[in-house]
Amino acid sequence: MVARLGIAALLTATSAGVAAPPSGQLDPRFGRNGLVVARLTNGHDLARGLIPLPDGRLLVAVESGGRPQAFFGPDAALLRLRPDGTRDRTFGNEGVLRVRVGRGNDHVSGVARLTDRRLVGGGAAENLNADQYGDDVAMYAFRSLPSGRLDPTFGRGGVASVRVSTYTGITALSGIAVSRDGGVVVGANRTAEPKRLVLARFDARGRADPGFGKGGVVLHQLQFPTALSQQPDGRLLVVGMTGFPLRDWFVLRLRRDGTRDRTFGGDGLVVTSFGITPDAARAVTVDSRGRILVAGTTYIADVGCRTLCVQLRLVRYLPNGRIDSAFGRAGRVEPEIGLGHDTLAVAIQRDGSILVAGSSFVAAVVNDPQLAVWRFDQNGRLDSTFGDRGVLEVNPTSRRIKLDVLTHVAVQPDGRIVATGGASKQETGFDGGIIYDVAVLRAR
Repeated sequence: MVARLGIAALLTATSAGVAAPPSGQLDPRFGRNGLVVARLTNGHDLARGLIPLPDGRLLVAVESGGRPQAFFGPDAALLRLRPDGTRDRTFGNEGVLRVRVGRGNDHVSGVARLTDRRLVGGGAAENLNADQYGDDVAMYAFRSLPSGRLDPTFGRGGVASVRVSTYTGITALSGIAVSRDGGVVVGANRTAEPKRLVLARFDARGRADPGFGKGGVVLHQLQFPTALSQQPDGRLLVVGMTGFPLRDWFVLRLRRDGTRDRTFGGDGLVVTSFGITPDAARAVTVDSRGRILVAGTTYIADVGCRTLCVQLRLVRYLPNGRIDSAFGRAGRVEPEIGLGHDTLAVAIQRDGSILVAGSSFVAAVVNDPQLAVWRFDQNGRLDSTFGDRGVLEVNPTSRRIKLDVLTHVAVQPDGRIVATGGASKQETGFDGGIIYDVAVLRAR
């Protein structure tokens, strides 16, 4: 996720007026009892981003179609839903804008809304030639008009891309960053050795920005980046996991030109450890006071564990990179919350409450991870008034005993909570793995 989707989504998530915090119950006026499961294709349709629009409609970024790991993988897509959860067929082609960058896998990072209502999405595309080598890789962005048609004034026919030097695959970071001048930054993890964080910036016309790194591309020696976000002042935040042997989580802050911000943690990088097991930062956002909130995971070293092998962790940092000792216990929150997947998203409500979305195990059905949203107060305590003792859990269908996950969470202007991700299909992917339908929930 996200797991934030650029500055437009940040402003939506953190500045919405909230008369009273939602109760954590599904909204029966949305979809079927608060949940929408949308099948766009017979292939892989996993939501990767979400923007609540001012009129109550929702815009969802999707990796759509194909079979992951096949030569012909998913494309990028935008899906627009009406306030009741039905597809808005006035947008794009019957509610969907589909964007194909190459013939292989178009990984999607997210979507953002510009001040003029145009939409920007992007990510990383691998195996552009759809062959067995998979070594033709690009970072890309696209821009659409509010109607769901590609904007011909951006890049080539609405799509911009820049090639990246790599010998094999690449995975997109969760989240994109947009600036007030219309520029957009997308990020990826180069999975070939030596592993690298890859960032690319396109200007408002879709050209690679020569003032950002070399030819619009910046590389940093960080092995497992996961998510990208942006502060209101334009500085970039990247979180992830360091490489062997430590495997701790990191927060990296960059200046607008892509260089390290050495006012943050001394050299732009802050590393946090929860012990000897692997720790990974998975999502990041910024609150109204400029404090940086990171959600992540740690692995519990217990061979007998069933539901708590992967646990949720939260850390809050001050703007200078120091851990905020006023949050949780010495700046950390370590609840005994077991996760079904290590994908997480985070958002902050107007009153400072913290929303974390992902996948949780239900203790009685340990092989059936559920869509889940947790709420913590601004000091890091689990909010027992929300949902069922602090968590809203949803099973998209009782017959799907696989893996359901949320990848993004946000707050609508009226204060209702929306989250999106995937509900696992009965069918399997090219390699026998899980593929998804788009899942969207709304809570009061």
